[in-house]
Formats: sequence, structure tokens, C-alpha cells
Amino acid sequence: MLIVLCSFSFTVLATVALRPTARKLGLLDYPGGRKTHKRPTPAVGGLGIYTGLLLTAVLFGGNALL
Repeated sequence: MLIVLCSFSFTVLATVALRPTARKLGLLDYPGGRKTHKRPTPAVGGLGIYTGLLLTAVLFGGNALL
């Protein structure tokens, strides 16, 4: 359970931390077509998930996530 909680926490923190960087680099998803959001949205969710899982693997060892 600790691994799941750490992984979730790292993922949330990484995603929040990457949002300003996404805006500076122009990694934004703009509304239009089938997209329903009203303003440009940072597109760093996948990178945040990867970073959170990577930090968890480093902290608990590579076999912890298997």
C-alpha cells in the first residue's frame, strides 16, 4: 500500500510541477474541434505519470512495481 501511495503522490507532484514548464515550452493542447476545454491546457500528464513511476522505482527498487 505504501508503494501505491508514494507512486500516486509522486505522480501528482510531478504533474503539478511540470505545468509551468509546459506553458513556457508551448506544450499546450488548444481547444477546437472535438475538444471541450475552454482554454489551452498543459499536455504533460503522461510525462508526470512516467516521472512518478520512475521515482517510485528508484526509491523502492525496480522489482517493487512488478
